[in-house]
Amino acid sequence: MKKQIFRQSLIAALILFLGATALVGCDSDNGQVVPEPEAETVETTEAPTEAETVGETEAPTEDETVEETNDSEGYLFGDDNFTMEVAEGWTIEEIAGMSFILAPNGMSNVNVVAEGMQGLSLDEYVDISLGILIETFPDLELLMDEEFEVHGRAGVVIAYISGMIEAYVTYQFFIEVNNVAYIITYTSIGEVDLVDDVAAMVDTFIAR
Repeated sequence: MKKQIFRQSLIAALILFLGATALVGCDSDNGQVVPEPEAETVETTEAPTEAETVGETEAPTEDETVEETNDSEGYLFGDDNFTMEVAEGWTIEEIAGMSFILAPNGMSNVNVVAEGMQGLSLDEYVDISLGILIETFPDLELLMDEEFEVHGRAGVVIAYISGMIEAYVTYQFFIEVNNVAYIITYTSIGEVDLVDDVAAMVDTFIAR
């Protein structure tokens, strides 16, 4: 039953980035075809200690940390539930009523969706999500399945390719916050080395 619960929301997330792929692709003059990339390694930094975050001052509360980040950067993607800093050269765009972070190449993009985990652990949630992806895209090739941590939050990143998806490679970062899964999806189109920018953005993810 729980597998069915997630199918609709996960497929909706896939439709989000596939729809964005089609829309931003129409605006691009880049018609070149590049070969499929080799498996890439995402480097995410470990969560800083309190001393590293605030130096000699007293460690702020989580709410104070969020407010400080908002004031200092001023260019954030998110809503009342989370924020994530936007990498240099990337822009926040509204496409067909949906918000995306659009890459400098005008094609690759990032979006974020949130889904209740129905009491599952993060590993269980990711396993179910992978099962749905494999059922939906039978030729899917999994390139990466690794754990990471951001600001003390547990996360899992997967990367995959499929001939049925109009992207050179797709990365999905799953972050658990109070039994809610935030799924940050990076659709790589046109350039395959922008994943470092995306990993840096994920490192700035803060949930309310």
